[in-house]
Parts: sequence; structure tokens; C-alpha cells
Amino acid sequence: MNNRRQKYLTSSRKYDVPLYCAGWVEPPSAQETGAETQDAAKTEKEEGNDDIGYVVLGGGGGDRRNGVRNSLVLARYDPSTDTLSESIYRLSTDDDPPYRLTVHPNRHEIMCSFSNSCRLFDLVQDGEIKIIPSDKELDKLENIGEQNRIVFSVDGRKFAAGGEDGHLRVFEWPSLELLLDRSDAHKSIKDLDFSLDGAFLASTGDNSSCKIWDLATSSLVTSLSSKEVFSG
Repeated sequence: MNNRRQKYLTSSRKYDVPLYCAGWVEPPSAQETGAETQDAAKTEKEEGNDDIGYVVLGGGGGDRRNGVRNSLVLARYDPSTDTLSESIYRLSTDDDPPYRLTVHPNRHEIMCSFSNSCRLFDLVQDGEIKIIPSDKELDKLENIGEQNRIVFSVDGRKFAAGGEDGHLRVFEWPSLELLLDRSDAHKSIKDLDFSLDGAFLASTGDNSSCKIWDLATSSLVTSLSSKEVFSG
């Protein structure tokens, strides 16, 4: 019992904010960030830490006047010891906490959903690993309301956002060319997921229905209601 409790205590942390979202991130490679990063990577490998992972967490308390910061937090996880570090970097998000986030599979980009818009952040390494606001324009993701689910496709070429208002949007990434725009996809969207080849998107709503969308034709393929019965 003591060993289990010790493992729990090392692999869990509190970061002084309510946490709403999380994602695994990979730091930029040595080829992308130059000699300084190469030296750091070499040191970690020599110390046996080449399997160390990084996790980004988002949360906060809303209005900063209540004393709870809104921020993105970066921490390090060592699977060999089941140890989650204290915060190694923290970025303030002003008066708006990030409620959802998704990490691009290969571009070191972190997309976050806030109360009324989506914002993009970059993971960079300049002596230390940092999270910084991206300079990419996201006009089509501004003032779209709260998003219950945001997700990149497996290959990173598509991005989908599903709103509390039931509005479903799917974009090419990074061009943000709109592939699917359905304001009546659901009464409220609860979850989204791309097929492995990125050709289809599954969406679920608050009435337990599931819909499958063909992104090549921007059309609904099929819909399964909560009354469907499956037998195996």
C-alpha cells in the first residue's frame, strides 16, 4: 500500500490552478533548434533521460481578480520513475483560461479553446523549452463561442472544432480552408474524432446521437441515434 501511495504522489502534481485540459508534447528536435539544443539533448541522453516526455496543461480561475492565474503549464514526465515534475514553464493567458487543447502531431503547435475563440501557441526551445503565442492569423476561429472539442487529424492536415452551440467546423491545416461548416450538426457537440486516414469525421451530441461526415464531399454519411441497438 505504501509503494502504491508513493507512486501516486510522484506521478501527480497540483499546479495552483484548476486544470481543464492536457496534452502530450514533443520538444523541438536538435535539427530545428541548433547547437544549444543539441548539447542539451546529448546531456539528457547521456543521463539516461532520452525517454522523458513533456505534458502541457491548461486551466485557471477566470477573472484574475480572484487571485487564480489563467495559464498554460509545461511539465516533464519521467516514465522510468513515474515522476511528474513541477512546472518548468508557465505562460499567462490573461483573463481567459484555456478550456480545451489539442497538440499538432508534428508541428510543435498547441491549439487552445477559450471562452469565445481559439488561439494557437508554439512550443520552442531557446535555452529552455517555452510556450509562446503563435503569430499565425486565426481569423476564422475568432468569436466562434466556446468549443467543447477541438482535434487535429492523425496526419495533422485537418483541424476540427465543435461548439457548445452545435456548430461543427472542419479546416485544412495550416491553410484554414473550410472543408465543412454545419451550424446545425448537433444541438451541442460533445466529442469529435477523425478516421485514421482523415477522410471522415465522427461527431457526437448531447442527445447521444453519432454522425459520420465525409470530408471530401462535405456531407453527412450516416447518423446513429441513441435508440440504435448493437449485438455481438
